[in-house]
Amino acid sequence: MYAAPDRDTAHRRLVAFHEWLVPIDLTEVTRLARTMDTRQDQVLAFFDTRASNGPTESGASEMSGV
Repeated sequence: MYAAPDRDTAHRRLVAFHEWLVPIDLTEVTRLARTMDTRQDQVLAFFDTRASNGPTESGASEMSGV
């Protein structure tokens, strides 16, 4: 998704993935589909700013191993 060249392509991929998840009758998958639907705007915001919390998460991961 984040490798998509632009927001529109990412949106189409997100919708296609969501549509693939919806018919699967597993609690975890249903929860994932619901979360993706709820967080769609936040995920797509990456394409407006190209900002990521990856460096912060990496630092937190390193510190938790200390």
